[in-house]
Amino acid sequence: DNYESILFNSGNETTNIENNSIFNNTFGIVQGEGNTVIISENNIYNNKSGINLSYYGRVINNNIYDNKVGLIMREVDSSLIQDNTFNNNNIGLHSVGTGNRAMENRYLNNTFSRNDGQADNKVIVNASGETFLGNTFEADVLELRTGNTWNSEELGNTWADFRRNEGYP
Repeated sequence: DNYESILFNSGNETTNIENNSIFNNTFGIVQGEGNTVIISENNIYNNKSGINLSYYGRVINNNIYDNKVGLIMREVDSSLIQDNTFNNNNIGLHSVGTGNRAMENRYLNNTFSRNDGQADNKVIVNASGETFLGNTFEADVLELRTGNTWNSEELGNTWADFRRNEGYP
């Protein structure tokens, strides 16, 4: 087991991380400050934290599974999270903001699922200003903050247990 698989922390260049299998680490991918990152077409699994973003990024078409936390977004804004599959993570997504600052991240066409019944694959959104459209939520546990967009006139999200949870957005 490794502590960090991919760590980058400075510079103004765009970093591309694509077509990798990242597994059995404490931290799979860790983004520090100052970088724009594009994370695409990866299999990220069996890590304590699959992806840890702290600056602008695009996370597109990855399989993120069997991690303690699939994706952590800490005060990240204006990022795109699209076409990913989050499966069997204890926490699939944890988005953290500060105060009343709108984070303005977009989560489009992702799937949050749980197949084996062992992991909750929670979705925790402690930020406002986020947009969620076209996602499938098969996870049973959602912790959501108000002030986020969950549908538009053309598109919403799919909720596996919508009938039992009248409080969903």
